[in-house]
Amino acid sequence: ALAASRAEGMEPAPCYVEPGCRWVVPAQRVLVKFRQDVARDQARAFLLAGGAEKVSFHRVLENMAIVGIGSTADSFELADRWAGSHLVEWAEADCCREVRAKWIPNDEYFTSQWSLRNTGQGGGLRNHDLEIEKAWGITRGTATVVIAVLDNGFDMNHLDLKSNIYSNALEGAPGVDGDGNGYTNDVNGWDFVGNDNNPSPAVEDRHGTAVAGLISAVASNGYCISGIAPECKFLPLRVYDDYLGADAVKWADAITYAADNADVISISAYIYPAHAAREALRYAVSRGRGGLGNVVCTALGNGGVRRRYDGDLASAGETVSVSAL
Repeated sequence: ALAASRAEGMEPAPCYVEPGCRWVVPAQRVLVKFRQDVARDQARAFLLAGGAEKVSFHRVLENMAIVGIGSTADSFELADRWAGSHLVEWAEADCCREVRAKWIPNDEYFTSQWSLRNTGQGGGLRNHDLEIEKAWGITRGTATVVIAVLDNGFDMNHLDLKSNIYSNALEGAPGVDGDGNGYTNDVNGWDFVGNDNNPSPAVEDRHGTAVAGLISAVASNGYCISGIAPECKFLPLRVYDDYLGADAVKWADAITYAADNADVISISAYIYPAHAAREALRYAVSRGRGGLGNVVCTALGNGGVRRRYDGDLASAGETVSVSAL
């Protein structure tokens, strides 16, 4: 990665390690949330006078400035300095943090999906499952319900997924932002890593496709597995990959995009509890789904833990936290 960055003319950035051995690389960017009564012109002048090189404001999150700075070495110092101002609610250095998948299922056939229908296969406890057949007796979902999956990429041609991928009817003409949301040709989701309309993984993924399949894999087609909501549509949003991680802006952009376009949001990855990401969750539950609020489901991990995490937004009050069985 270091050689690649130098080959592209980029200066190597300092890399830190957080508890739990996750790498952290500061970006040349600080995120600043101003008080509601602070006008944008006043906020911009304050930041430029304090060392900012470029100032923009988030398209959805109110009074949150995205501040470009000259050096990653200054990001923490500037964030601390600006956080002390009476104009500011919070300020933090934006960082790329390693994202680790929480849930890596490997079941291939419905008869092996003991979490949905446990018949004692593999020596398990019979009927210790979701009782999915009772749920399916009420509904298997509907195409009018869209579930946004935020992960590391999706096989858009997978035989068990492609017919359930959400399609944005307002987009069509190449190079034209048909719905005016700032994402050109976002017909079938968005890639917040590559900033394009193809949420496929950069390399083979072992997580996003599987998570999407557990949610909305087509049922009764004689192939692979059945999703829990096999007649719902899923909105694929690529937020990270195993090499680039995801910073707070990517999470905030992806969550607010999902809130504007989906009913349910599913996240099965660790999210560092940055203020911007938490603001995005608040936006989703209060203003998403056309003002009704989204249901946001987050995974706690693979280990069957019974405690809530302190350093992960899966424990946020805005989310439905789901642990392993």
